[in-house]
Amino acid sequence: MKIKVLPEDFQVRERLDLKASSAPGAYRLYRLSKKGWNTLDAIAAAARANNVPLSAVGYGGKKDRHALTEQFLSVPSRYLLDFDSKNVSVVQEGFIDDYISPFHLLGNDFRLTVRDLSEAEARSLESGLERVSRWGFANYFDDQRFGGVSEGAFLAERLIRGEYSGALQLFFCAIHPEDPAPLKALKTMRRRAWGDWNSLVLMSRTREEREIARLLSRDASRGGLIRALNAIPREELSMAFAAFQSFLWNLTLSRLVLLYGKEPFEVPGKAGPTVHFKSLEPEGANPLTNLEIPTEAAKIVPAEPTVRKIMDEILQSRGIRRPQFNMREFRRTFFKSFPRKAVSKPENLVFSGFEPDEIYPGKWRATLGFFLPKSSYATMFLKAVSGRN
Repeated sequence: MKIKVLPEDFQVRERLDLKASSAPGAYRLYRLSKKGWNTLDAIAAAARANNVPLSAVGYGGKKDRHALTEQFLSVPSRYLLDFDSKNVSVVQEGFIDDYISPFHLLGNDFRLTVRDLSEAEARSLESGLERVSRWGFANYFDDQRFGGVSEGAFLAERLIRGEYSGALQLFFCAIHPEDPAPLKALKTMRRRAWGDWNSLVLMSRTREEREIARLLSRDASRGGLIRALNAIPREELSMAFAAFQSFLWNLTLSRLVLLYGKEPFEVPGKAGPTVHFKSLEPEGANPLTNLEIPTEAAKIVPAEPTVRKIMDEILQSRGIRRPQFNMREFRRTFFKSFPRKAVSKPENLVFSGFEPDEIYPGKWRATLGFFLPKSSYATMFLKAVSGRN
C-alpha cells in the first residue's frame, strides 16, 4: 500500500470558523494553495515578496509538503499578500475581523488516493474503513511531529534533565535517516570532535550554527551552555518541545488502548509503535470513546484519575518529575498543557471502491474522502484502517 505517490493523491482543504466579508475589515483573508512547499516556506515567500513582516501573517496550522493543500492566511488590512509562483499562490478571499490562529481551525477535508493495493490489502482496507467509520481511531500524534527525533533521543528531555551539553550535541550531531550521506558524515565528524568548539565553528553550515558554536568557544560553562541553547532558533526549539510532549502523550494513549480497547494491535512509527483497537465495546459506554488526555507540563489541566495515574507512572519510569518541565532558563518557548481527544472519528466518509491502478499494473487503487477535526492526522487514520505504517 502506498500513499503520496503523486501530490494529487493527498489533497487537504482547511475549514475555519471565520466567515469572510466583502466589506473592509480589520484583516484581509487569503487562500494559500500549494504543492511541493511546506507552509512556513510558502508564507515566508509571500511575505518577502510583499515586504510584509512575517510576524504579521496569521495561519491555523501547517500542511504537508508532499500534498496538494489549501489553507487560509490573515494579515492586517494595511498589508497586501497576493503572491503567485511555481506551485504556490496566495489569493485574497475577503476580509475578517480577527487574525487567524489555531483557535479558529475546525479541521480539514481530505481526499486521498491509496495505491499499489494487492487483493488481500484491498479487502483489509475495506474492512478497516468499516471498523474506523463505526468506532473511530486512536488519535495519536503521527511521525510528522517527530521530524527532529533521532534514535529515540529527545532534545527537550535532555533540557528537562539539565543535560545541556547532550542537548546541544543532539542539535549539532543527531543523524536522521533522511539526511544525505555528506551531512551524515559531517555530523559524525562533529560528534567525534565534540568539545573542540573551534573545530565546531569550522564545521557549521548555517549562520545560527556558527553563532552557537562561537558562543561555546568563548564560554562552555553551564551559563555558556544555556546561552548557546537559547540561541537555537525559536521555531526549532518549539518543535523539539512539542516532539517530546507528543511522545509522552502517545505513551499514555497506548497504555489506555491496552486497558480499554478490544483486539489491540501495534503499528510501527518513527518514535516507537502505537497501539490501536479494532472496537470499543461496550458501544456508547467504553471509557476511551470520549476520553481526553492532557499534554504534559509543569501544571497539567484536569485529567481522569486513571489517566493521571498512567501519566505519573510514565514520568517516573523516565526519572522525571513534573516540576522539571518549568525550565526558567528557557523562556522563548515552554511546555503548555492542553486536553486532546483520545479517539477521533472521521465524518462524511466516502469510499470510491477499487479501480485498477494505472501506475502499478496488476494492483488496485482506492480514493477516500472524509473530514477530520483539528488535532487529528489523516496518516494516523490510514494506519488504523490498514494496520500498517
